[in-house]
Amino acid sequence: MNLAYWKKLGERALVAFAASLGGLLTAGATGLLDAPWEQSLSTAGMAALLAVLASVAGGAATSSDSPALTSKATEEAVQ
Repeated sequence: MNLAYWKKLGERALVAFAASLGGLLTAGATGLLDAPWEQSLSTAGMAALLAVLASVAGGAATSSDSPALTSKATEEAVQ
């Protein structure tokens, strides 16, 4: 696991965090000041943690230096 792997993993966790936080905050259709921030941030943090764990497990399963479940060779073979 090199630096590129950790950068991709961090990006994946950030995307999961932002997507789940956005969904949680807009689902209630509340205002910015009335939003349930503590609960939403906690849930988004859990989503980010699960994304990291899934990526690490996927990288271990494929023995690639990418946090994805597929490797570049697999993607090229499918195309």
